[in-house]
Amino acid sequence: MSDEDDLPIPIRPRAGCFFIAGAVAFLAALVGVYALVVVLGARGRAPTGDVARMAFAGCDEAEALVRQRVEEMGLGDPLWEDTPEGFAVTARLPDDPAASRIPHTLAKRGVFEVRAGDAADGALITGPGDVENAVLRLDLSAAPTTAVQLGPKPTRTLAKHMRQNAHGTVSFWVDGEPAGSRKNDPPEKEGRLVLRVDTDDTVERIRVSAARAVTINTGPLPCPLTVRVEVVSPAD
Repeated sequence: MSDEDDLPIPIRPRAGCFFIAGAVAFLAALVGVYALVVVLGARGRAPTGDVARMAFAGCDEAEALVRQRVEEMGLGDPLWEDTPEGFAVTARLPDDPAASRIPHTLAKRGVFEVRAGDAADGALITGPGDVENAVLRLDLSAAPTTAVQLGPKPTRTLAKHMRQNAHGTVSFWVDGEPAGSRKNDPPEKEGRLVLRVDTDDTVERIRVSAARAVTINTGPLPCPLTVRVEVVSPAD
């Protein structure tokens, strides 16, 4: 049994509403999930925050993936335009203090890596292009995480590495930042990995886990992006 078997509640960031039945311990998670709905502008309720113009500088090939991210987040009434530096989108953000993070989340590379050991320079086992999907999940203790599903070939590569290094560990990295680790014994045969956030703040865990799900799920950007944000119309 892998440690991902205790994750029965999949939650996609774009979902409109969440119903969590269970013990009182899940109440805090429910409050946090509501915060996530607000932060990501979920489909079930229209964003009511500032209208912002987000201008991205980088390669043109990144625009398609940024469009996917905007769609996943459900930002209101996006209008796209070409610019000399790249491209821009004007959209309504959620009315939430964390909305200021959204432009920078859109610009993140979204590079997910599994490396041998606990160091960022450990041997690369799986990397960009090896992920089938990533979703926000709550574990049985109501802790928000990002669940990553590897494709068949990288799953076999990871399982083989774990069997050959049974006393070691593997670590997870998103854009060069640590995102958890696990022991190699027992080996992960299903390619299901759990990314955790090192903080006791439940709402912050949800925000980071959801942002990781969006950026990893759409695939890594083909180039670095910078973003410049201008508020076009403040929230009412």
